[in-house]
Amino acid sequence: MGSASAVPVRIRAIVKVVPEHKPARDLGWKTLNADAIIVLAGVSKMHVGEMVEKARELAEKRGNYGPLLPQDMRAAFAEISSTTSASNVHHRRRF
Repeated sequence: MGSASAVPVRIRAIVKVVPEHKPARDLGWKTLNADAIIVLAGVSKMHVGEMVEKARELAEKRGNYGPLLPQDMRAAFAEISSTTSASNVHHRRRF
C-alpha cells in the first residue's frame, strides 16, 4: 500500500462560532403574563381563521376547489387589509 499524502486541515476554519445565548430579560425584552398570551393566541387564531375562510371563498370563485394556493392567501390578506384599518401596519409582502 502506498502512503497517502496528508493534507493539512485548519480546524479553526471548520468550527463555527456559536453566539452566546442570553435570556430575553437580559436583552431588554418585555415578558407577557399568562392572560396576555392566551388573549394573543385567541386573536391570532381568529385572524388566521378569517384569512383561510376568505381565501377559500376567493378560490371557489375562481373555480379552485383543491388545496389553497399562496396566491389565494395573498388575495385574502389584501382584501382583509383593505376592509379593516390598522394604525401600525407595515406594508410588506406576506406569504
